[in-house]
Amino acid sequence: AIHGGNAETESAIQNGIEWLLRHQSQDGSWSPDRFSLHCRNEQEICDGAGYPEHRAGISALCLLALLGNGHPPSEKGSPRERSAWLALEWLLEHQDSTGCIRSGKGESPRNMYDHGIATFALCEAAQLLDLPRFQRAAHKALQFIAKSQQPGGGWDYVPSPTLRNDLSITGWQVLALHAGRKIGHLPPPQVVEKLERYLQRCIDPAGGATYSDRGRGKGRGGYGIDAVGLLSRLTLGHSPYSRQSMKCAQNLVQHLPAPEARRDWDREPQSMYYWYTATLALFHMGGESWDLWNSAILNNVLPLQHTQGQRRG
Repeated sequence: AIHGGNAETESAIQNGIEWLLRHQSQDGSWSPDRFSLHCRNEQEICDGAGYPEHRAGISALCLLALLGNGHPPSEKGSPRERSAWLALEWLLEHQDSTGCIRSGKGESPRNMYDHGIATFALCEAAQLLDLPRFQRAAHKALQFIAKSQQPGGGWDYVPSPTLRNDLSITGWQVLALHAGRKIGHLPPPQVVEKLERYLQRCIDPAGGATYSDRGRGKGRGGYGIDAVGLLSRLTLGHSPYSRQSMKCAQNLVQHLPAPEARRDWDREPQSMYYWYTATLALFHMGGESWDLWNSAILNNVLPLQHTQGQRRG
């Protein structure tokens, strides 16, 4: 309740965690497209299948949910702690010799979305466990992020040089690098310097951000990507009281969560992705912006959760 929660939100979180536990694969991961195999009632199957190649990213997000709810990975702990342990072990098993965490083994493609989210989760877990094995894995994953930075200071879908800087993908690398700082793994100064120069180029003084500077989505803006820009800058230590931060926050609360507007990903930024990034950013902003946004989450997003049957949570 300190930050705007209540009994209803806490209940929703617990139901969400229980849903994750029911749909986790035996190997500790979560399948983006085959999670419905875990539904016990064939007459009522959970829908919403995603792309199988993002198993690492999806599994890492689920692990982050468990960690955020206070369930540190433990091989012999509670069911939730064991679930987190299995997920963490799966991520480590899917880290290759370069440090990249992939959805599959061997020739599975490297994707910086998946790797960034997985590194974020790995660093958060390593902070809780403080065991050398996880510290080493986190360090390798962070080194891979540093080596995969594009010459222009951002990151793209792939780790090889493409000269394309994608703010959406970059945002996840920023969260991972910040989580790495908390366990003592500081990024090389030149990585941060290049990153800061890139953010200066792609975010204007009023907080308006550009999705990418070449190729897919070149020059595209909108409040969905503005939220990523604000979150990235706040995570790097920029002031929430700067003119840029305040202007961006004011713009975001002009576009509160509106589930009925989720029609076309490319035309309408209203999405779970926008709600996630803007919620994190505005939570760190605090004040009136957070109060307005949090109220909209309670009123508009909370009712989307299923409350009955297989989909409960």
